[in-house]
Amino acid sequence: MDTPELRVDKRSGGVRCTIGVDRPPAEVYAVLGDVESWPQWLPTVTSVRRTEPGDGGGPGPSGAFRVKQPRLPVATWRVTRAAAPYTFTWVNARGGVTVTAGHVIEPDGAGGSRVTLTIDQSGPLRRLVAPFTTALTATYVRTEAEALKRRCENPPQDQQDS
Repeated sequence: MDTPELRVDKRSGGVRCTIGVDRPPAEVYAVLGDVESWPQWLPTVTSVRRTEPGDGGGPGPSGAFRVKQPRLPVATWRVTRAAAPYTFTWVNARGGVTVTAGHVIEPDGAGGSRVTLTIDQSGPLRRLVAPFTTALTATYVRTEAEALKRRCENPPQDQQDS
């Protein structure tokens, strides 16, 4: 799957994007789970700063992060689940809307990975907010899937040499 498969529920504000990456899941998760490095390769994120330490005991990221994205207010995302082998979920709650973002990497059976990124909205103001945010959310999630694929399949030269 070279191009992302994108599903959007405009009523609920839910977005699901799946893409194939021609790298093993562990390598893909090493990139995706290093959220503080996202601004280096992800055009939808301008800065990430850890605001709360995590326990560091499980796979992937933990704690809370302050994330700045173009055209969006700064948001604090709190990791609520990091599960073996290659899954993490984080949540941002603000203004009557809770946004849950899922990141799942599975083997594709051919030595590569199938990556699924999801955004779900809930809360009392979700129905009011979703019509105004879903198009941008879908664009960002698709862009993030494509950028992850590029980063993993074509790592920077300094990573290739190590």
